[in-house]
Amino acid sequence: MLKKLLLTMTLALAIPGWGFAQLSPGDLARPHAQLEGLKNCTKCHETGEQITGKNCLSCHTLLRERIDAGKGLHARPDHKDCVRCHSDHHGREFEIVFWKEGQDNFDHGKTGYTLEGGHLGLECNKCHQPANIRQPDRLLKADKNLSRTFLGLTQDCLSCHTDEHRGQLKKDCLTCHTYENWKPASGFDHNKAKFRLTGRHVEVECAKCHPSASDRVIDGDTEYTRFVGIDFAECGACHKDPHRGQFGADCSGCHQTSDWQKMKNGKRFDHSKTRFPLKGLHAGVACESCHKPGKPRRGLAFSKCLDCHNDPHRGQFADHLSKGNCESCHNENGFSPSTFGIAEHQKTNFPLEGSHLAIPCIACHISNGRSTGLQALGTRTRIRPESYVFDIKATRCQDCHKDPHDTAIAKMVNSEAGCLSCHQVESWVSVNFDHQQTGFALEGKHQQTPCAGCHKEKTPGGSVAFAGLFPVCQTCHEDIHFGQFALDEVIEGRKVRMTPCQRCHSPQDWKASLFDHNTMSTFLLEDAHAKTACASCHKPETAAGKTRVIYKPLSGECASCHGGEEKS
Repeated sequence: MLKKLLLTMTLALAIPGWGFAQLSPGDLARPHAQLEGLKNCTKCHETGEQITGKNCLSCHTLLRERIDAGKGLHARPDHKDCVRCHSDHHGREFEIVFWKEGQDNFDHGKTGYTLEGGHLGLECNKCHQPANIRQPDRLLKADKNLSRTFLGLTQDCLSCHTDEHRGQLKKDCLTCHTYENWKPASGFDHNKAKFRLTGRHVEVECAKCHPSASDRVIDGDTEYTRFVGIDFAECGACHKDPHRGQFGADCSGCHQTSDWQKMKNGKRFDHSKTRFPLKGLHAGVACESCHKPGKPRRGLAFSKCLDCHNDPHRGQFADHLSKGNCESCHNENGFSPSTFGIAEHQKTNFPLEGSHLAIPCIACHISNGRSTGLQALGTRTRIRPESYVFDIKATRCQDCHKDPHDTAIAKMVNSEAGCLSCHQVESWVSVNFDHQQTGFALEGKHQQTPCAGCHKEKTPGGSVAFAGLFPVCQTCHEDIHFGQFALDEVIEGRKVRMTPCQRCHSPQDWKASLFDHNTMSTFLLEDAHAKTACASCHKPETAAGKTRVIYKPLSGECASCHGGEEKS
């Protein structure tokens, strides 16, 4: 095979130029034009082999250096085969670089430098341009076109961007900035600088301390911000001395950065040396709240709270024993909670008892003009002190509480005893009502029955109906005799047909202990009949799916139970 190849090349050398055109696959691209001719084939092609890239790197020495250093796209194992992306012999104007997905869709991360943030979407020549090449002489010596090459750039921000800080800070821009945004410098921490920001300094705009400066050396925007060389040893470098040098230059001896008005380590004017020592919340009040700017600091009235504070109770306590002095209920530690407690309330015309002892003050002592305090309690609306009502004349339950019986027993509710006729202040559910007052005394089993066992009906307003129940057994109980003993009677002025259960039964139990067969029926029980079980004569009967025991009418004839005459 080798001999054939050598023979072919020998013959080719002997063939004139027009014959070479018959052997060449095509003209080389312009960058490789100097390699035309059969005598140059082996400069790219290995004898007997395809192009392996070894000969390519003999010319592309700058690229070989990066491959040997393991840097860039061509150092990747999947890019060792040059002809994968670079094909030739397609003519002088052929673009020798093959972009499989298109140049605009090239995955820049394969180069070892991933495009992020603001770099995404930039055109290639925004970065890959002659002005950004670090060592252009080396590329020119290697006969590279600086306008076309992708070599020569570094990954330093300053290889493309102007140093906005003019060498004041480190060159690693990513220490403070991000690819997404140049401003704000989210990575910068002023507390790592020589001047830590504390207190109100944290809120100050950077430009307040860092002024602009001008740099005439560079082209374009000459303005930049000064970050170094700022005098910060003394406060006076930035702040005007309001004391005009009377206390020296060390402001931090008295003041703190959190608030100029608050003295350091609690130092402030010793108000206890005056006739009004500051106690409780007064100790934290800003001086200007009492000592108005431009007004005299002496001669202020302070003997009464109302000299400074408005009366939130609007004179309700003017006739009180305290004559409206706030100290009788409040102190300097806060307006709320009040020092007026349960012991004090027991001396009023409404001593607190039972559940009232656990009720918050605002449940009763508040009025919005429309609803009682109990209705306002639980709302999320902030209650102003002006809404509190303490001069309350009403003391009845219904003055504060809604009638839960929906006026069904208004006579009792509106009586002198009112709700206390049945309920107690200790607990609403604890009822001591005397049922005998209704005309239907609870006896026997009825005493064990819960109220809801009988009072199941509801008023139109949805409350339990206590009044209006008809006082007959059938109101609550089913007539299991199915009207066998029903009579026409007049009850509470109403003519009704009902079974008088009480003739035979008692509230103690259901047994017919009151029934007397000899006086309450037409059939006397004598002799053997007196010992006969009821069920022997009174048999059950089922009709329409319901079973009842037949008590009447029954025949009194012997044959109705014993059949015909016995045979002899």
